[in-house]
Amino acid sequence: MNWTELRQQHLGELATSKLPVKVELPPLPHVVSQVCQRANDPHCTAQDLAILLEKDVALTCDILKHVNSAANGLRNKSSTARKALTMLGVAKTRLFLVTTVLEQNMQKSKSPILQTRRFCDTALERALLAKEIAGRLKQDTDLAFAAALLQDFVVPAVSVAKLSDYRQFVSQLATSGENLNQLEQKAFGWSHADCAARLMLSWGFPDDLICCVLLHHQPDESWGNDQSKNTPLVAVALSSLLPSHLEPSTATISKLASFTRDRLGLELASLADAVHQQLEAQNVDFHEYQTLHMTIQQSPGLLLSPNTLGTSELVDVAASIAATQSLTSTDRELVETF
Repeated sequence: MNWTELRQQHLGELATSKLPVKVELPPLPHVVSQVCQRANDPHCTAQDLAILLEKDVALTCDILKHVNSAANGLRNKSSTARKALTMLGVAKTRLFLVTTVLEQNMQKSKSPILQTRRFCDTALERALLAKEIAGRLKQDTDLAFAAALLQDFVVPAVSVAKLSDYRQFVSQLATSGENLNQLEQKAFGWSHADCAARLMLSWGFPDDLICCVLLHHQPDESWGNDQSKNTPLVAVALSSLLPSHLEPSTATISKLASFTRDRLGLELASLADAVHQQLEAQNVDFHEYQTLHMTIQQSPGLLLSPNTLGTSELVDVAASIAATQSLTSTDRELVETF
């Protein structure tokens, strides 16, 4: 897959790629900017990045914690940044750093229309789902996780910049069949994905990550392309179909189930169960956040394809959607406020 060609096709080059709206975001740490720029050099080595990273104690600790985690199953632990980065390699080091920093920024973000904790929980569930799909298809799980986690990272900032429009979007998303990307395109002629991708390009992020974030609302188009259908782009786009705090409709679950089953040969219930267990291990509060697994347990009819159902079954599924689509009391207060 030629990610640079795909990025150029959609965004062009940095000199001609302008942000569609001014947003207020915390600047990237200087070390991360340096790492991103240095990693774009084809002759860059892990040792080159280690020299830069050692200037930032907090990020060095994050790298060591990640590399030495039980998930990596290493016998000999890394005690220095140089050893850790040698094990990760240039591409994975850059990907880990940008994901870590932007996730931290997301956790600090504030917007009148978002509950930060639930926004971050949704991002994490989408990331784990994309990773699970990519893993079962033997694709790049790190790219799938990072892109799915960051697909909406700019939404809090854009919603503040376009607050009056987003107040209307909240009500529309709770009742219509359209997604946020479609509403943004109608109102502005661009979406948060465009904004995020252009920011990432200006920061020197890798083209594969930029493309996966930019096209995360296009599962059918990604599958229809012979080159992209075998990349994590499909897994990331499918993760965007998960219901969220901002887009609560569960109607997309049937499409997600049909896509994974008919095109990928995967069962959504199994994927959702695996993701739920990982969220549980990360101490997500299930009293405040409902996972895909929990939704399916409550309404298994959501897994059925509408094309295979009779009239009475369609009514049952519609009832299931209406039941699981109900907003929390806090969500209702937000909508009513608008």
